[in-house]
Amino acid sequence: MAVSFAQIEIGSTYSRQLLAERWGYRSYQALARGVVTPKSDNKIILFVTAEKQSSFEQYADRLDNGVLEWEGPTDHFGEDRIASAAATGDEIHLFYRTRHHSEFLYCGRIEVDEHVRRKVRPSRFVFRVPFSDRPINRDSARGAPQPWSRREVEVLVSDYVSMLAAELRHEDYSKTAHRRAVAPLLKARTDGSIERKHQNVSAVLIELGFPYISGYKPLSNYQALLFDVVADRVGNDRSLAGTVRAAVEAPAASPPVDDLLGRLEEPPEPVTPTSYREIRERQRKIRSSVNWLEIEARNTSLGRAGEEFALRFERARLLKAGKAGLADRIEHVSVTSGDGEGFDIRSFEVNGIDRLIEVKTTAYGKQTPFFLSRNELDVSQRRAVAYHLYRLFRFSRNPGLYILNGRLADSCYLDPIQFRARFE
Repeated sequence: MAVSFAQIEIGSTYSRQLLAERWGYRSYQALARGVVTPKSDNKIILFVTAEKQSSFEQYADRLDNGVLEWEGPTDHFGEDRIASAAATGDEIHLFYRTRHHSEFLYCGRIEVDEHVRRKVRPSRFVFRVPFSDRPINRDSARGAPQPWSRREVEVLVSDYVSMLAAELRHEDYSKTAHRRAVAPLLKARTDGSIERKHQNVSAVLIELGFPYISGYKPLSNYQALLFDVVADRVGNDRSLAGTVRAAVEAPAASPPVDDLLGRLEEPPEPVTPTSYREIRERQRKIRSSVNWLEIEARNTSLGRAGEEFALRFERARLLKAGKAGLADRIEHVSVTSGDGEGFDIRSFEVNGIDRLIEVKTTAYGKQTPFFLSRNELDVSQRRAVAYHLYRLFRFSRNPGLYILNGRLADSCYLDPIQFRARFE
């Protein structure tokens, strides 16, 4: 049955029983699920509880600073409709409460910002919650806090930049001490809210071609105000530019590591690119004239050190499998044949077939984007079964590695940033 929100007010609280009565259901049990899709209607209704009963499935759901992080049901009910709502015209409505056995706060319509689909574990969604733009009583409504003011954003970004500069200079600093120092200048923001905003700054810095602070995993659901403040701050800071240049151009050496094979990690989870069209347009207009991450990618010392690390990793992998003969045949192709092959190392699977390895190395975090040549991309497509991209990250401090096998177009979001011009 179709449901009406004509008498449902944003900012008011409701029980499932009251909603069932207003919508003409015989029992509130019709609204007992976390995802409700009324028959013959374009509405998807989410009932989200942060603190659940101990006997219930403990989904990781959180609403903070205008962003809802939500895990879908274990049976994946309604996920296809939720993920495609923007394209199909379906409306997603949110009822949220912080604790079980209390009424739900109606937060209005929300929009999907990111989603990661999973088959075994619950899928992960990130929603924008416009209701956060309205001031509310946090004690009674238990909803999102007021939006960040420009002054708050400027204070936080300035502090983030000071930490970033210290990290790039390999100076010790305390994130906790910085957070405690900046908190009194903000509007009673929680530690979680400040942490999330730091993650947002990391995401903006990546878009601008800057490294980000280790430990502040980029979170891309940021607003235009934050992008503007970060772009202005780093774009006019000559001291920061000098620090970044020195860091990305610094010579590198393959670090000594005891447990090479233990450095292997899972790749970052793929995310749907942000749906903020207006922000993407803004990024194109304000994009920094210097992409420091691209300059780091051209650091031949760092690239060669990463290849040497990958050679050691491959030898250790094959020796552990009892394939010393194959380990002795590993070829450093970028040295023996140059850079035109589309891969750096020819290694082997344990059955003796080729494993072609392209190595990409960064001194920065796991989510730092890497750069591909057309040839590398083409080889990953032509020889997909054999092709492996080894991504080394945190290389100068605590090296980690993840591996992408097959066509890179299948595992990465490719962003064309250069064009070749020629005369026919």
